Amino acid sequence: MRYSNPLTGKRTIFALSAAAVGLLFCLTSCLTLREADTLPTPDLPPDTEIHTPEQTFQPPEPSEPEPVIYPDYERTISPEAAEWIGWYESAYGNGRADDVLLNRTEIGNLNRRMCDETPNMRDMTALPSVMNGQEVRDLIQRYNLPADERYVGGHTLITAAMQDEVRLNRALDKVPDSVEIRRAVVTERCDLKGFPTDKTFHKSGDPHYDGIQETELIASLPVAVLHTSADGNFVFVLSYFYSGWIPAKNIAFCSDEDYLLFASPEDSVTVLSKTVTCGGVRYDMGASLPFAAEDADSYTVQVPLRSANSGTLYFEKAEISKADAVRGTLDFTMENYYRQAFLYLGTYYGWGGSSGGVDCSGFVCAVFRTFGIYLPRNTGEQSKHAGTILSLTDNPSGVLDTVRKPAAVYRPGHVMLYLGKKDGTHYIIHAPQGGEQVCVAELSMANLTGVSVFG
Repeated sequence: MRYSNPLTGKRTIFALSAAAVGLLFCLTSCLTLREADTLPTPDLPPDTEIHTPEQTFQPPEPSEPEPVIYPDYERTISPEAAEWIGWYESAYGNGRADDVLLNRTEIGNLNRRMCDETPNMRDMTALPSVMNGQEVRDLIQRYNLPADERYVGGHTLITAAMQDEVRLNRALDKVPDSVEIRRAVVTERCDLKGFPTDKTFHKSGDPHYDGIQETELIASLPVAVLHTSADGNFVFVLSYFYSGWIPAKNIAFCSDEDYLLFASPEDSVTVLSKTVTCGGVRYDMGASLPFAAEDADSYTVQVPLRSANSGTLYFEKAEISKADAVRGTLDFTMENYYRQAFLYLGTYYGWGGSSGGVDCSGFVCAVFRTFGIYLPRNTGEQSKHAGTILSLTDNPSGVLDTVRKPAAVYRPGHVMLYLGKKDGTHYIIHAPQGGEQVCVAELSMANLTGVSVFG
């Protein structure tokens, strides 16, 4: 198995002993002959050749100390992932699960293509400094409240007056003709909604599907802030794959320099565990934090935090175990693909990432983020722009028989991660629906539309 980082996969630390340097200095001083200390010339025969010492002693150049090399950190693997890795290697060859399927350059090219082709994706490093006010209003008004009867939490009826209050909180009349874009970083995981409110819009008796929940934004994501709600409690933001309203308390405004630590990291640590707490903050799989240092068992990272007084960004250093993270991103291999996917096994479904859970397309995004691959958020956009798209409308089983790389399988409104064909049956792992958990299942060939293949 391979874990990559921006250097060599291993970190070296150089140490020079202060005691050794001091001893060398003392020896140098003792061996230097001052003029007053010149030794007397002995009485020798006239023909005797005399060799005089050098006037000063030149110590040898200090040699570079041997580096301390940290061995590759071995992480535990779930029995389910180990079973599929073993199956893959028995089917396609010993060691093949460790083949790198896309290198860093190829992943970068894939990300650029998806960003260019997908309507809701954007390059967060290429944002303008200002945006036309009408464009901002159009983005905000893309969302509509559900037309049917809805309830807060599935039990309290949302009245027309409550709907009007939510609409007015968008403060559309306060959007200027020219909007200054402010850079920020998400400091706590939060829900991104189509409207600036804490209210949920559920159908009667349904606790799972909020009609205005769009997605979750995990801590450490860079965002562009375009507008503030009338009550000041929400901001309208652009992320790399979505736009919408999030709580203002969950972001920190920052300088361009600090923003790029997250939008275009040069040296970072990627979270591999499903979730981990670092510096008191929850980080989800695929979150990226600036690297500061490391030892044999952990990384020291810069945790982005929000100043309570100014709302601006500041950093605190914290440690994250190498069992939970990797410097840089994971090598894109089948072994790592299986390992990451099965970490979500048993996780409860959460529509748009609500209630701290994961939905079908959010699950797929999280797994691929650990490789540095940034997919569209919605199933519809993934099925059109993610990876190499193969149709499954005519011969789904025959097409899937040829797939030997990480892949996402689609049917209308749903996406699943493909595992492979074992004992004549195709299997997937997915987040099925509200009230259920991420699980492995046999793949029905009914209503399949396509498959995205990566690598």
